[in-house]
Amino acid sequence: MLIAFGAPVITADGVQIGTADKMIFNPASGQTEKVVVHKGHLFGRDVAIELDRVRAAAPEGVQLALTRQQVEQLPDFYAADYQLPPTTWIPPYDWPAGGVLWAGAIGAAYPMAPPVETRPPGPLTERDDVVVESGTTVLTRDGDNLGQIANVVLDVESGKPARLIVRRGVIFTHDVEIPGDWLDHLEAGVVQLSVDRAAVEELARKQRKQE
Repeated sequence: MLIAFGAPVITADGVQIGTADKMIFNPASGQTEKVVVHKGHLFGRDVAIELDRVRAAAPEGVQLALTRQQVEQLPDFYAADYQLPPTTWIPPYDWPAGGVLWAGAIGAAYPMAPPVETRPPGPLTERDDVVVESGTTVLTRDGDNLGQIANVVLDVESGKPARLIVRRGVIFTHDVEIPGDWLDHLEAGVVQLSVDRAAVEELARKQRKQE
């Protein structure tokens, strides 16, 4: 799940409590753990919300599975409880400098980036009896056909996809690189993403600017 910095954060009961301000990343696991919500007009403090309490995310907004009352019961966020990544660390997803804090013990030694390897076209990953191969169709959360998988970048330690390279299809005229944590579930011949078309279009636009 990719959360856009500055995106409005909405509770389950429809209250905008602030904006997504920082990400808490665990370099030991290579996973994003929390999103820090910056105080808004109705919410006078910052809190860190576990990512599994985020129901949906897109550039236009972040939907929580928590009500405003439940968010108000969370403890205050203190940046001093976390550590800044070293300047040599390359954050994923083009996250802005200063927008990421590391979870874990202060001063702990971590690798500079999650280890990844590129696997050539062929079987990409398995889930139970489902094998995802080059040519597998990629659908958004709302069922739009993005195209087909051309390649994948795997996390060496976990064997899970870190990034999916989606070949141009009905929606896109260029290949687009999809973060692995956008992958929601697999079926025979189909990969379903956890984000909608708008989120992928915004990602593709940013990637084209960098070319």
